[in-house]
Amino acid sequence: MRGENQIEPTSLNAFGIELESRDGRAREIVELVEFASMCAERKVAHLVKRATYDSDETLCFVECQSSIDEQQFAAGVILNAAKETLARFSWFGESHLGNLGRHCG
Repeated sequence: MRGENQIEPTSLNAFGIELESRDGRAREIVELVEFASMCAERKVAHLVKRATYDSDETLCFVECQSSIDEQQFAAGVILNAAKETLARFSWFGESHLGNLGRHCG
């Protein structure tokens, strides 16, 4: 289904986090909203600036507010939310395979 969006609009704001699937893929939008929801439940959504899925690379780039250092406790909470809801993601420049990705062929 290359070149055609499954979902439009391809970007939205959920729980104060900018979310985007560059190619409007349904699975990516679902993962992004689940990630934002989990961050909100864990009281760290305000620390996440945006999460953008590069559909061609099937990799989500998570960008935190500039005040967040990856060594902080809150960063660990965000990282765990990403691991639980995103298949593949980039965290402080390093690629990670989330729990969803471990179940994919």
